[in-house]
Amino acid sequence: MDYLDQFETWLSEDGKSKFTIEVYLRSVRQFIEWYEKENDEKFVPHEITTLDLQDWKQHMQIREKLTPATINKRVSSIKMYWSFLLDAQLATVDVTKKVKTKRSSKVNEAPRWLTRKEVARILHTVDNGKKEWERKRDKAIILFMLMAGLRISEVRDLDLLAIDEHYWRITITAGKGGKWRMAPMNPDLIRAYKEWREIRGNIDCQQLFVTRNGTSISRQGIHKQLKKYFRALEDKDVSAHCLRHTFCKNLIDQEVKIQEVAMLAGHESIETTRRYTTPSEKELRKAVGLISEER
Repeated sequence: MDYLDQFETWLSEDGKSKFTIEVYLRSVRQFIEWYEKENDEKFVPHEITTLDLQDWKQHMQIREKLTPATINKRVSSIKMYWSFLLDAQLATVDVTKKVKTKRSSKVNEAPRWLTRKEVARILHTVDNGKKEWERKRDKAIILFMLMAGLRISEVRDLDLLAIDEHYWRITITAGKGGKWRMAPMNPDLIRAYKEWREIRGNIDCQQLFVTRNGTSISRQGIHKQLKKYFRALEDKDVSAHCLRHTFCKNLIDQEVKIQEVAMLAGHESIETTRRYTTPSEKELRKAVGLISEER
């Protein structure tokens, strides 16, 4: 018995967002799947030991070669799961207490952002799409991330009332941690939004972005669509989040104050924003190439 349904309800009652709940549940399922495969027995919470969790952590580090950030996220999810078990009196011992997360400085980890040429190639691929309805929707989705810094879950949750067409600004109410912020729209985004609204018409759905059937598009649906356009770059590291990273990096390159970038991106900590001042590996390679005699 894994009690995941009760765990989901517990998280919801604690005010966690839908996306956060999905992350917690996915991490717990990943641990359960690993445990049952590794031990050839059903997962039962009260039979799990600290050693099991340490073994799983080692598996993620050595076998899966996951980044410290990903491992930390999964371990944190398991800690939250055990908090639920203890609170619901489904467990008497916190076996996660001695399982530590590894400190990692995000400042020294430059995110994967896109160059101007890469952005141009993606948008060119979108503009060459044969289906006008899909083409205009997907371009608007991309520009909401690229020009306003929205997360993919924030794009999914945008409703029609979120766009103030008088002042041309976006009210984002589904931000990380349940917070909200305002984001101004630039001319490129306004144009893409208008074109999408015109072809979208009066579909009876409160969400801004919908499927051809008139239902709100899912997070997975957005990922699937964008993945088609990212193939133009032939780089497996490119994901939807790179668009938001590019938004932040472009602002930093334009010498926008880091406090303003943090506010526009909805970062809880200024340290998160400082990552965009860290040179990428590509930039570092270009730098050392300048002093090579074989240029």
